[in-house]
Amino acid sequence: MPRVHDLNRLISRLETDLGITLDAAQLDNRIQIQKLLYFAQEFGADFGYDYNMYIHGPYSPALARDYYDGEFREVEGNIPGNLDYANFLDNIEGKSNTWLALASTIHKLYGSYQMRYTGDELVEEVINAAANKKNASPDRAFSVFEQLNEEGLLS
Repeated sequence: MPRVHDLNRLISRLETDLGITLDAAQLDNRIQIQKLLYFAQEFGADFGYDYNMYIHGPYSPALARDYYDGEFREVEGNIPGNLDYANFLDNIEGKSNTWLALASTIHKLYGSYQMRYTGDELVEEVINAAANKKNASPDRAFSVFEQLNEEGLLS
């Protein structure tokens, strides 16, 4: 189960660096794990998880299987891929599960909607869909959209 060991490495490191506990027995923690790993892959980690849209935003069934199959424990070694960990940490540190769910939803929708829309229409469709799916105001969705865009995550 090399992927579970890789997952454990990142989870252990995040728990230490963020001062949090990510216990997969708790729903809020499972949501947070899903979103953190989603963004870790966007920042270069190579876990190979595929995501579908779900009620709480992007969701990976394979990731869910992995965090249920493996015990989270500190495992020595590197995180797979070329994760820009410092940049990743800067972008997720202090973010709530609500923010992570909205941001990952915006990011996932942006990637999907690029095939149908361009320019301002793309931005408007993504913001409206994300706001609707996450029960957020369009202004809040636009603010998160801008944060992701400033970090180069929407391209």
